[in-house]
Amino acid sequence: MLSNLRQRLDNVDPIQVWMMILNLVMTKGLSMVVAPLLIIFALGIISLFVYVFFKMVLPLLQPIPFTLMYCVHVCTAMFLLFNVMFNYFLCVTTKHKSESY
Repeated sequence: MLSNLRQRLDNVDPIQVWMMILNLVMTKGLSMVVAPLLIIFALGIISLFVYVFFKMVLPLLQPIPFTLMYCVHVCTAMFLLFNVMFNYFLCVTTKHKSESY
């Protein structure tokens, strides 16, 4: 078994090993930079959807504010917004428990 491992290690190119290490470092480092930018981008998209709904869609659905159906639409939208934000927050802050992460 040890001789088999030694043969495998003799056949490994040191440049390939350094390229794999560099790839691992760059991937981890890049994800540490890109991840916050993607979080901000997702929050921006969610905020844009909320703004468009309350400024454009809701007045088309119920032109008279503060009626019963208007309040139902607002409560439903707020419920969905809370659930989306709550689940997104939990997805972003949950730690991965794998050894390879």
